[in-house]
Amino acid sequence: MRMKPSLRNPARLRLSALITATLAAARAATTLAATTLAATTLAAATLAAAGDSPAATAEPSTPPAKIVILGDSLSVTEGVGLGSRLDRELRSSGHHVTTVASCGSSPNSYRDDKPVYTTKCSYLKRDSTGEDYLPWEKIRKTAGKPTPKLQAIFHGETPDLAIVQQGTNLYRLILGNSLEKGTEAVAQQVFEFLKSDSFRAKACLWVGPPQISKYYGERGGMVRVRQEQMQAMNNGIRRGLERAAQGLSAGTPGKRCRFMDSLPVTEPPLGDGIHHGHATQTDKWLAEAKKESLALLRGSPLPDLSILQGSPKALDPSHCTIDGNQK
Repeated sequence: MRMKPSLRNPARLRLSALITATLAAARAATTLAATTLAATTLAAATLAAAGDSPAATAEPSTPPAKIVILGDSLSVTEGVGLGSRLDRELRSSGHHVTTVASCGSSPNSYRDDKPVYTTKCSYLKRDSTGEDYLPWEKIRKTAGKPTPKLQAIFHGETPDLAIVQQGTNLYRLILGNSLEKGTEAVAQQVFEFLKSDSFRAKACLWVGPPQISKYYGERGGMVRVRQEQMQAMNNGIRRGLERAAQGLSAGTPGKRCRFMDSLPVTEPPLGDGIHHGHATQTDKWLAEAKKESLALLRGSPLPDLSILQGSPKALDPSHCTIDGNQK
């Protein structure tokens, strides 16, 4: 008859104790891992709720500022236009914003010394008193909407920031001309606009035109816009800004304005090749314009504007801000 091994066998007792200890350690490790995971999840959720998680990092706050936005048709359309969207973004952050966007407008359209420009395609004016929004399907049934002048928009005041979304309708100065002649014509109109006494701000951002594939031809129809023509537009705006920064006339201080190149953050829209049809087409453009705007409001220094090829001299860093006061 086979005998059962003794339960008090020392070797078996040691093995049993080892197995029991191993199982206990495994259970403890599992409990610790579960507890750690729960704590980590709770901490992440708490940070996200507070807006401090990496996915929801809050932007550095800026004190409420007075901002004026001027634009053309690319700023009009609600939910799509750059100016309209930027207005909503800045207004929701507590800033006091006045936005005027007029379809077909150019910098000259806003100057006090130029004839009144009446748009017949679309118009937006939004400020603390309310909103006047006329999309093309409404405005085309009327006699049009006069574009207000700088004096009526600024009321002699100096806002903290002026944002100018202008340039697309200056392609008429480039198409059909040599690139140099068109570049200089754009530069002169930008310079004359900044020279206006009514245009005053503590800081200024000029948002360059986005990429387009077509523009209106002089004899009707649409003509294709080439890459070198878009670059010539940018160069013309930069040249005008540089000229204004160096001085408005002999012995007078200059006005400085940061240039934002919109070409890298946009693509030619479908349809007519000019106007965006959906918010996704202006998301990157909006993000870049908002980033640049907030940087100026936080006091980010204006860059050297002597960035054109063959620029004769660098700008003096002591040049003035757009309101004519020394920095």
